[in-house]
Amino acid sequence: MEESAYCIEVQTEVKSLEILSGGGKFRIPVNIKNSSSRDLVDAEAIYMSYHVFCVDGGQDEWDQKRYSINVLKGEEKTVVIESTAPEKKGNYIFQLDIVQEGSEWYSQSGVEFPHIAVKVCNDGSALLAELYAQIEEQRQEEGHWKQILCSGEYDFFHPYCKVDPYGRSPLTAVLLFCTKTETAVSVHVPGKTKMACVDAEFSDFTCDHIVPVYGLYPGKTNVVQIKGQDREGNTVENQIEIVTEKLKHGFEDISLIAYAEDEKLLAPGFNFCYSGLEDKGMKMAYDVNGDIRWYFSDISFEIPTNYASSSSVWMSRQLLDEFHAKESLVFELNYMGRIQSVYDLPYGIHHDIQFTSKDTMVILGSRGDVKYDKLIEVDLNTGNIILEIDYKKMLQRTRNVSVVYSNADWIHANSVIEHKEDFIVSGNTQSTIIKHSRSGQIKWMLADPIGYGVYWKRFLLKPVGRKFEYPYNQHAVTVLPDIDGNPDTVDILLFDNGYSRNKCKGWDEKKHPSYSRMVHYQINEKDMTVRQVWEYGKERPELFSRWRGDADLQKNGNIIGAFNVRQEVKIDGKNYAEHCVAVEVNQKKQVLWECYGFSMTGRNSYQNYRIERREIYDDKEHNLNLDQEVKIRIGNASGMAD
Repeated sequence: MEESAYCIEVQTEVKSLEILSGGGKFRIPVNIKNSSSRDLVDAEAIYMSYHVFCVDGGQDEWDQKRYSINVLKGEEKTVVIESTAPEKKGNYIFQLDIVQEGSEWYSQSGVEFPHIAVKVCNDGSALLAELYAQIEEQRQEEGHWKQILCSGEYDFFHPYCKVDPYGRSPLTAVLLFCTKTETAVSVHVPGKTKMACVDAEFSDFTCDHIVPVYGLYPGKTNVVQIKGQDREGNTVENQIEIVTEKLKHGFEDISLIAYAEDEKLLAPGFNFCYSGLEDKGMKMAYDVNGDIRWYFSDISFEIPTNYASSSSVWMSRQLLDEFHAKESLVFELNYMGRIQSVYDLPYGIHHDIQFTSKDTMVILGSRGDVKYDKLIEVDLNTGNIILEIDYKKMLQRTRNVSVVYSNADWIHANSVIEHKEDFIVSGNTQSTIIKHSRSGQIKWMLADPIGYGVYWKRFLLKPVGRKFEYPYNQHAVTVLPDIDGNPDTVDILLFDNGYSRNKCKGWDEKKHPSYSRMVHYQINEKDMTVRQVWEYGKERPELFSRWRGDADLQKNGNIIGAFNVRQEVKIDGKNYAEHCVAVEVNQKKQVLWECYGFSMTGRNSYQNYRIERREIYDDKEHNLNLDQEVKIRIGNASGMAD
């Protein structure tokens, strides 16, 4: 072939790439100047490609994906190579090349091509591959919304409406429209009763509106009201009919029967919970009347069970080897299901997630062949693990006081919360609440002394007051606001399951029926004493909960809890019947609201791990930001997704 056939210049400004995980997507813009004697076109079977050379050892890969370039003689053109990185962590060289199928590679005929240094920070995984695909799908959908806004076809009175915008939250919608003047918008979703209504004010004055709508009823035409007000006080109003599908994905099998003494006495908001139906974990929220008004249909997302921040939902995906997490990603999503940030947690996650004053998150996880006895602190900005505490190095692992003790699950740490830069952790199987420093120094322990050795007894709090009982197999420890102004005291609220109480006390179940409680303790950290301030549930043994449960203080002083009741005898020869009772009481222990949750299926099993009363809209709600990047923090590497 004549020499002029190879007069081709190929260049790229990309000199190096850092890819967070094997299989991650990358894009390389390539400029091609064709001064040769022939066209570089598909008709001649001529394409752009690249080769992969392994710097750290391993097998090089010559053949890669082909890309159409279609650059005629005398033309200059930029094309984009889009592909996925090698699966294995390591350093690579990508060499660009042009191929004529079945004939030759241009690099072997003397044409010089760029070499790009590529670092893959972590091995690839099915979870990460799925993550990148979801982020790309999200990016494309939001790009479509931008086009809708730019079209000018939709105004305040004729908005574009999409129900379930991200395919994960069927009872939400997004409204897209433009106004000629900068306008602030408010939304009203009518409810069956006053407390069941949903209202939000969007404080930003703008001409481009991307308004999230939450709290729609399922299987109904919801007549949503929107109002607009410009900077000069001029107002407009409109009504939009939003049609939703009936409940699906198992949520249609949940029956919620609610009773309210007086709505005006209740804490406002929906009941956000992590529900269990036939062993499936599901995030949802229902109103005072027991109507489901929000849920995630994508049940491939699992724990955390709690709702740790006001305007986000934190969920995880895990690949398990028996009960150990081989891979685990924690996602922050908004209520519409938009992925906001993602973190890698190689220790997995057990139940809860909490955020600290140091801009970190704390989780309880596992490593090795022992379950749920690790505390992990992660930097929210970098994704780096900055603290790991192994409770086997702190507590008496062989202490066996629980009816559910096992060697592998000897502590079953199930909740953690920060207090004065220390941590208060609930160990379910040990029936122990422990406060310790970040360095692992024990500050105090709230537990029945039975079975503890001399070393640990010095940390045990001494009960004071006439009415006092220790907690057993407790859940959901939270720190309460200061009630006495004494810097030496800390008040905590928790759900005391009471499952191992009779074993520890040597009581007979027939003479001492088991019971569960929501209980408030006040701890004097200076005097190393503890007193019981308040409790509810002991007077209702029919609410005894062997497992799970919650207790939360509301701003109006009420306390809301979740009691999960299991029949003591098997039904149909093999299965237990289970239901959940959510209850709201005041400080005088008057029941103000109660909701019975049941399964509609033959299995007859429904529980709530957590229940939290909260407003679905944030206090300072804003239009959705379509330019907000997804923050990805994988391992010790960090990066931003497009």
